[in-house]
Amino acid sequence: MRKLISFCILILITSFSPTWAWVQSGNTTIDELVLWEGGEQGFAVLKLASGHNCYVPLIEKELYSLVLALHISGKTFNVHCHDEPVMVHGYSTHRLHRINVN
Repeated sequence: MRKLISFCILILITSFSPTWAWVQSGNTTIDELVLWEGGEQGFAVLKLASGHNCYVPLIEKELYSLVLALHISGKTFNVHCHDEPVMVHGYSTHRLHRINVN
């Protein structure tokens, strides 16, 4: 019985882990788009007007094309990025998860 209670407590604690959190920005625009050489192995870092940085691997061509179109048009959008920060060429960024265009 004690093992079952310990297991249930462990499940309860891990379900509230911050790995399920998101970095969210609403009604923001892309202030700056930073790219590096490297073909499809490179990354595009989005510096958002909200102050967050997110990145897109260039291998994801459709998502990268949408990001370019949003940057050029200046349209506002809502963005969700993964919570865990990653260093991409000296920028602390979060991997882009979802974009909702307003």
